[in-house]
Amino acid sequence: MARDSMTELQPILDDPELDAISRLNALFAGSRRYNIEYAPQIRKTFEVIFRPENIVLFHRMDQAVTAVVTPALAKILRQGAEQGVFDVPDPIAFAEMLLQFRLSLATMMNDALQQAKAGNVDAAAEALAERMRLYGLAIDRVLKLPDGTIEVAEKGFAYALISEQ
Repeated sequence: MARDSMTELQPILDDPELDAISRLNALFAGSRRYNIEYAPQIRKTFEVIFRPENIVLFHRMDQAVTAVVTPALAKILRQGAEQGVFDVPDPIAFAEMLLQFRLSLATMMNDALQQAKAGNVDAAAEALAERMRLYGLAIDRVLKLPDGTIEVAEKGFAYALISEQ
């Protein structure tokens, strides 16, 4: 899925008209679209990989996603450093670290899916949306950007991702 998503996003990543911030926001926007399109499959995958007996599978999947996404993210970070908008002395290391931040989303996603399954969809979506907001804030601060520059989520995204409607 990560490879398919990156292939789908390649035209955005290669668009010479986009600056680094626009490119990074386009990467997140494309990822959101892909996640909404495949939300039922993503929910089923999370159901399986977050079982205690599948923790090794989770880590292997994370390593595979990191291997696919790191080069593209590092390219964006390098562009931003060259443009003077990101404070990124090592684009590959920073890409890997930013991808590690997303692991807090995975745990929160699992919690939200469990809450939604128990009938607390609105509360679960709110909690997930807040964690995504904080993820974007963390990215802004690591890259030394004004808060709210990087748009990790948009209104309604968390609900659409976890709701089976």
